[in-house]
Amino acid sequence: MNVLLSIVIPIYKVERYIEKCLKSIYGQIDGLPVEVILVNDGTPDKSMEIAGRFVDDRTLVINQENQGLSAARNNGMKVAHGIYIWFVDSDDWIAEGTIGKVCEWIEKYKSEVFVVGIKAFDEHDKPIDSFHPISPTNDITIKSGAEWILTPHFERGPMQIFIMERTFLLENDLSFVRGLLHEDLEFAPRMLVKAKTVTYVPHNVYCYLIRTSGSITSTVNPKRFTDLFFILDEHERLRGTLTDPMQKKAMDASQWMLLRTLIAYLKRQKYTGMNLCKAAYSGLVRKVALRSFFSAPKLTYKIKFLLTGIYPNVYKHIKW
Repeated sequence: MNVLLSIVIPIYKVERYIEKCLKSIYGQIDGLPVEVILVNDGTPDKSMEIAGRFVDDRTLVINQENQGLSAARNNGMKVAHGIYIWFVDSDDWIAEGTIGKVCEWIEKYKSEVFVVGIKAFDEHDKPIDSFHPISPTNDITIKSGAEWILTPHFERGPMQIFIMERTFLLENDLSFVRGLLHEDLEFAPRMLVKAKTVTYVPHNVYCYLIRTSGSITSTVNPKRFTDLFFILDEHERLRGTLTDPMQKKAMDASQWMLLRTLIAYLKRQKYTGMNLCKAAYSGLVRKVALRSFFSAPKLTYKIKFLLTGIYPNVYKHIKW
């Protein structure tokens, strides 16, 4: 049986969650053209012992020294046989009875990228109603990736909502930057801007755990801010290579949203070691902020970006 879908699951320190994740997947792939790739990222706990109970002839296991999430995803992608690849985090799970539907959607629409609906939960399995919808539409909709970026309310992450054609990833040299925090914010816009067909399916397929402790996003880390500056810079370089007006406009939209995210982190964490006026970043911030005056959709944001472009440290006195 040819493999239609490869589900890549990086594993590191998730012994509390891995069983639920794997039960949700192996419990619904019988008879489906699906393989599961477990990437042991050097986990020191019992995660792989638990995962070993699920390993069968539909499973590939990669063992590596701890290299981080990006490297684990990249290495899983290298050995995948599926026509499509789906990255699933090992503390999340897939809604019951939906993997078969995913395979049906893939075979019917054959897009380069699929986007599935997502539902967020806390550590007590309580739904988090404030999690933003991926899109306001209730219909299966096909647009280019650039058009989706420009669609109001479209969420660019987490990365797990995207199911991507493997040849599309390979032909566009799309992989994750190793050692980077916020790797999804770096990867998703770069991937979407190159995708000609992206199919949004308005069904809550992916169940996303919002962890309050022990996760990267729940801790204060200065590297988070330097990496966000890195992403802002890399996406600015990508923008400079684009010639299609729609793609360029999409990257403008992505950049103002990324700068807003960066500023919000700085304000919320009150981390005084980072500064928008720091010599290494001031020129980049000014450029993106001033251009965001034209690309941001609301007048309030236009004014905020204009002021930040002229006086970068004024962001401290503005509510974002």
